[in-house]
Amino acid sequence: MAKKVFRIHSQGALTNDWFSSTPINSTLISSINTDGGNGKKLPTSIPSPFARIDLVRTAFNVVGSSGQLDGIEKNGKATGSDNHKLISDALDIGQILFNYDKFKDLELVAWDKTTSLNKLLNGNNEQKHLGKTLDLFLKQDSSQYNFDKLDKIYILKYKHKIIGGTSPRTLFFAAPGVKEIDIKFGSDIMLDDGLHPLYKRDREYVKYLYAISKTANFNSYFPEFNIYLISSLAKIAQIDSGFYNELMTLNPNQYLNSLQNVVFNGNAGQPLEAISGFSLKQYVLDPVKIQESSDLVIATHNNIEGLKPLVLPVEPLNLRYTYTFDLWNPATEVPVEDKRKLKDRRLPEQEDKYPYLTMNDFLTDTIIKLPYDIDKDKFFTVGENKYLLPLTKRFFDYFNVDDLKDGQFIQFNARAGDCLEVVLNIPIKRGTIQYTKIYYPNSNTDPKKGTIIEKSFAFSIFPFVYSDQTDTTYSLGLADVSPQNGSKLDVEVVNTKDSNHNVNKVQKQRSESPYITSQTIIQNSFDAVALKYNDSVNYLIPNWPKYKGAGGDNYEFAIDFGTTNSHIEYKIEGQGSEKAFDISKNDGQIAFLMPDNTPRRSEAIRVVLDGESHLKQEVVSKSFGKDELRNAPFRTCLVQNKDVNYDKPTFVFADANAGFDYEKVAIRKYLKAFTDLKWANNETDSNRRLSLYIEELLMLCKNKVLINDGNLANTKVTWFYPVSMSSAHLSRLRKIWKDNFKSVFGSDVNLENLINFPESIAPFYYYKAKEGIRAMAKPSVSVDIGGGTTDIMIYADGEPKLISSFKFAGNAIFGDGFNGNINNNGFVQKYYPEFKEILLQNDLKAELEILEKLYNDNQTSQDIINYFFSLHDNKNIKDKQLKNLDFSEKLANDSDFKIIFLLFYCSIVYHIAELMKIKGLESPRNIVFSGTGSKTLQIIDQDTSKYSSLKNFLKPFLIMFLMKMTQIFL
Repeated sequence: MAKKVFRIHSQGALTNDWFSSTPINSTLISSINTDGGNGKKLPTSIPSPFARIDLVRTAFNVVGSSGQLDGIEKNGKATGSDNHKLISDALDIGQILFNYDKFKDLELVAWDKTTSLNKLLNGNNEQKHLGKTLDLFLKQDSSQYNFDKLDKIYILKYKHKIIGGTSPRTLFFAAPGVKEIDIKFGSDIMLDDGLHPLYKRDREYVKYLYAISKTANFNSYFPEFNIYLISSLAKIAQIDSGFYNELMTLNPNQYLNSLQNVVFNGNAGQPLEAISGFSLKQYVLDPVKIQESSDLVIATHNNIEGLKPLVLPVEPLNLRYTYTFDLWNPATEVPVEDKRKLKDRRLPEQEDKYPYLTMNDFLTDTIIKLPYDIDKDKFFTVGENKYLLPLTKRFFDYFNVDDLKDGQFIQFNARAGDCLEVVLNIPIKRGTIQYTKIYYPNSNTDPKKGTIIEKSFAFSIFPFVYSDQTDTTYSLGLADVSPQNGSKLDVEVVNTKDSNHNVNKVQKQRSESPYITSQTIIQNSFDAVALKYNDSVNYLIPNWPKYKGAGGDNYEFAIDFGTTNSHIEYKIEGQGSEKAFDISKNDGQIAFLMPDNTPRRSEAIRVVLDGESHLKQEVVSKSFGKDELRNAPFRTCLVQNKDVNYDKPTFVFADANAGFDYEKVAIRKYLKAFTDLKWANNETDSNRRLSLYIEELLMLCKNKVLINDGNLANTKVTWFYPVSMSSAHLSRLRKIWKDNFKSVFGSDVNLENLINFPESIAPFYYYKAKEGIRAMAKPSVSVDIGGGTTDIMIYADGEPKLISSFKFAGNAIFGDGFNGNINNNGFVQKYYPEFKEILLQNDLKAELEILEKLYNDNQTSQDIINYFFSLHDNKNIKDKQLKNLDFSEKLANDSDFKIIFLLFYCSIVYHIAELMKIKGLESPRNIVFSGTGSKTLQIIDQDTSKYSSLKNFLKPFLIMFLMKMTQIFL
């Protein structure tokens, strides 16, 4: 029978029966075969509490001495062994500790040699027995394992499971039977079956171990580890000479001082030490190095404070992009959203604290769909024009609207089932990262999917022009035509070219039923509009016409702010004569989201059009001028919200605006009209209404210059006032014009470009220039008849001789007089029923509604009379070719009322004649009439080209008081 002696070492003779064995020495220990496996099943039952430390020590010695860092030759192939597995796992624990603060699920437990041993030795019998055993090993193996220099062993846990700890002989060791964990460094998964030698690991980790190997007594305390390090350096020298040279020139102390201690449970006073004096360090990654190394860094022209984030794909990415320092692993899972603040995010798998962006940082959960196509000429659109842009505010932290328009950032693709696919391409250092999100009609909670929200509203921007050369006040109109309880539609703006995106706004609601309308006042430039509906935010990008300015045409405006009507004329230098103010299709001042050519067939579109009509009445219509419903001259009227408090800040369009619709179309019930602006008393409400009206007139002038690229700095504005106005009232009016001129045209505007003249001067110079009126040898008289005053100027010898004004004008004929009212006014009582019936029979509902509102609500005769006169030029009436709504013609043929107008003009001529006689002036060659009130001349004489009968009638009056008369020019 064969003899067998059971030994763990291979030395010693085989003898018969009993024999004396020799003590195990270092020679015998080195002969023990501990590396017979393939790293799959490691020994776990060696009879020593410190067996694991010994196994790792032996592994470092065997592998380091052999130089076979990747494995051993078996059957011609390099194969991993138990020793390689022990080393790989120990190095994994060391690398985890080297990056300790990166991972939130790590935990340390300290085993204190002195405290723990004393507790055991002073415990019960079983505890004492264990304590004595440990004490025996600690003393017996003191020199082999550095137990005499050991204070604590630190046990490392991950997600509450022990994975390894610190070693007084090999720095680190892994726990027996440990399984792989979800911590990765590059493609290396910690504690998995893959064997990763040191030279293939992160360079900083290699530098750290090399640096501590150069500290005093390292080779004495950790000789096996040092042998392995020497072999690893030799391997690095073979494959990477640059890194080897870097290591050879490394200043170990300086490098170690640049690292931080690994501390026990956040206690800076308790650093982890493998043995006394050998503190374990951790690497705090300089995130700038990731920014320099990674291919996934966002490519942006915007100024970014701090680090540029990485843009990570949520779908598999097989391109060879560098993630941080290693290649991107296509299996890396990136969440579609990360609710942590950008600065607090950690990179997926790597766990480095570094900002990164994912799909839902750029794309919203919802997309708003309109019932109409967006006007693509005025707004940037993609694919189907019915959708707003589902971009987040964070998107505009990195890109501006020019990037969006010029690049291939975003695409819309229709999908089956009324779904919409949105594709967004975000540029990075190398190429782009693409995100694809499908929006569904039905609500869902999957963050990978989006929801389509159908919403109907009207939206406007005034003025529709962009300038970076002057401050412009914008008003954004919003009409929610399908309001729902608890659902709010709101608007904000951003300037994507400014690092501080937020633009201040003032927003006020104007209508609350049947539509909710609001005007948002913006006093800074912006290039993107955020539409908010409940928690949903989407964007609109205006295609701004841009003001160039320099070298543009010079504009001059003349504004006649009258009691009844106001009028604006303008002239462009070198382009012919002046003309009435207009807003044409080519220089539109207001833009709407829905294009003009949208078919009106559906009820949804008709409702939106009605919403637009609300916004037009709150701001201004799309067109203004000849052959349009709204034109100049226009009624002097301000419409305001009924609940305006003028003791608080008020704004044009948000609180009140010029009533261009007054007597043209019905004024909405939520608005209240005021026509007594020019002569209003000096109270807060009246003063503020007057200012708001003048401010809007100046805005219209400025916008025309901006939209037509005129020279804003050289723009001149002339306004007129009646001589009869008191000095206090005129002083107040001048201040209002001056303050608003500076506010609208800019605080640095040249105030010499704001000019004011008496109302009576301008008409005469017009007739002198256009009609050839002469006033050298004999005087000429200009009579400007307004609603409240009549202004006269007598011009002789080439210069004005006399200017006068008196409160006897159009309202003296048609007004209600002292203590009068609409029920006593003969004009109203006679013609109101007649006009009402004509409008009713011809189905002119809008005009009839206006008449009824004026008669029943306003209760002022001059407003109704002025409305009667306006019907002659009403576009709707002209389109119906009605001839029986000409109020002037009716009065001309009315023998009962005609005498009133004769007396009116005789009174004026009588007064002029007396005045000229008193001043010693000769009889006039010409009398010229102007102003709204002078339109009643055609009631006396319908031959407006010659006014022959009027001349014959007035001539005796002049002869009577001046004794001679040569010519009356009308």
